[in-house]
Order: sequence, then C-alpha cells, then structure tokens
Amino acid sequence: MSWISPDIPDWFLRRYQSEFNAWAANFRKIGISELVEFARPTAWAALPHDDLSIGVKSIMLQEGGLSDPSPDEEAGAKMICVFLLGKVSRAGIEIMPLTRDDRDLICAHVDKMQRARVDPDMRLAEPVRPGLPFMPSLKGNGHAAN
Repeated sequence: MSWISPDIPDWFLRRYQSEFNAWAANFRKIGISELVEFARPTAWAALPHDDLSIGVKSIMLQEGGLSDPSPDEEAGAKMICVFLLGKVSRAGIEIMPLTRDDRDLICAHVDKMQRARVDPDMRLAEPVRPGLPFMPSLKGNGHAAN
C-alpha cells in the first residue's frame, strides 16, 4: 500500500499488517464487506457499489485479556470491529477509516494497547466468548432423530 491516512497510527498498521497484506492481494475479490450495511448503514448507503476500485475491510480488534467485558455478562468479552475504506489509485491502495467512529475506535484501541505496553507484534490469547463462532456440533446426518 502506498498511501495510508494519518488517522491510522503506525502501531495499528504493524499489528494488523498480515490482514492489510491479504486485503491488498485480494482487493477486487473482497470488495465491500457485507457487515458494513448493518454496522455502518449511513456509510454503506453513500458508497458507490458499482465502483470496483473501492473496497471496505472489516477488522476485529485483537485485545486479548485487555478486552472490555460485554454489557451481557454471558456473552464474555466485548468484540470490536472497525471498517477501513480502500481505493485503488496510481499510488497503490489508499486506506483510511470508513467513518469518524472507526477512526475513534482505532485510536482508542491503540492508546489502550500502548498504555498496557503491548508490542504490536505480540499475539494475545483472546478471551472465551461463548457462542462465538457459532457452529453446532452435528452427529450422524444432522437430524435430531439420530
């Protein structure tokens, strides 16, 4: 990627570098994340959906044991997703937060992790989040009568 918005701190770029690399390599295949319509409906409505030179990537923030608790105690730790807008240009792929809320979430995440002295290359074990990802355990042919 050749241009990065100043709204995206270097620490964040380093922490999620592998996701950025995969996004750049598959930019046109990924397109606009389907989550955007539900999570950021105003931004989704404003996107030119027929323009193949833009894409929106969702990133789940990895905070490990530093994750805040969910308001629903049974759900485990809170999961935070941010969205990044990418646009193909002569310079490469330009990326920026999709909305001000995404910018603020990214900055709060980086501040939290830096205050805890977490190196961006450190992988933290994520806390248990009951029911996520949801994948039922099927036996036999999947019918209850088995």
